Amino acid sequence: MTHSSPYFSVVMPAYNAIATLAEATSSVIAQTDPDWELLIVDDGSTDATFELACRLALDEPRIKVLTKANGGVSAARNHGAALASGKVIAFLDSDDAMMPDALVRHRRRFESDPELAVSYGRVAFCDFRLEPLGRCSAHPPTELHPAMALGENPVCTGSNLVVRSDIFAWTGGFDETLRHAEDQEWLFRALASGAGTISGIDRVLVLYRASPGGLHGDLVAMEAGWEAMIARAALAAPEAVRRHHSLAKALHLRSLARRALRVPSQAGQALPFMLRALAHAPSLLWHSRRTIQTLAGALAAALIPTPKGRAVLARLLG
Repeated sequence: MTHSSPYFSVVMPAYNAIATLAEATSSVIAQTDPDWELLIVDDGSTDATFELACRLALDEPRIKVLTKANGGVSAARNHGAALASGKVIAFLDSDDAMMPDALVRHRRRFESDPELAVSYGRVAFCDFRLEPLGRCSAHPPTELHPAMALGENPVCTGSNLVVRSDIFAWTGGFDETLRHAEDQEWLFRALASGAGTISGIDRVLVLYRASPGGLHGDLVAMEAGWEAMIARAALAAPEAVRRHHSLAKALHLRSLARRALRVPSQAGQALPFMLRALAHAPSLLWHSRRTIQTLAGALAAALIPTPKGRAVLARLLG
């Protein structure tokens, strides 16, 4: 009797994920499309992540547990992808979760479009308990183009990337030198290289767990990570990066301002980000209603010193 390969390989990097691994794994087991394998890649954890993964695998034969020396999320994803046997790879971080219909909806999209290289859905932002905060990522465009992946990350998170295995191998995988924006850099590289169609599904398919603390440090690191990503992107498509750099930088700074506004204690950081964004690209003011909304929020945050007032502001901005 021959064993056929699964349609999906879900690759889950895990580092010190003892608190969230079981929940993430359960969301894969709950998929309405059962044609999958799950590769949990322990990235040199110092807690009991590996032991927990092995216990989970005892109860579910579709789970495979891999382990490697710590090398970061990109290296862990690449390691899992290299050993995946599925036709399509779905990445899922160990602190996020899939909606039960995620894989079946992606499968329909791939089977209906032979040119499709990458599929992604919308993302619901959640607290640390994975309870939705009432905010979701933007409605995806019908089809992505390279410039769309420079400023803001259209897929929001690596947990939202579902990629044909042959395409992922052809692109060379994630850049293991990057610690932030590695999924965005890969997406731009895939678009710029003509890997195939990349399009979104207008439905929430991923629950994204927000970090409970350290936002300002994250924002600083995210901006540095974006700069590193742009430098790498310029190697793949220098003309595209040169042509769109100013607006892309402004869009990235706007996204950092919006992130700051969502946490009352950090809302005061929003105005400096927005002023820098407009200095890079004044045209951002009429780019979309989101710019006016974010600028208004940033100005209000600077004038409302109380945490209670900023909490109200965060709810209004969503």
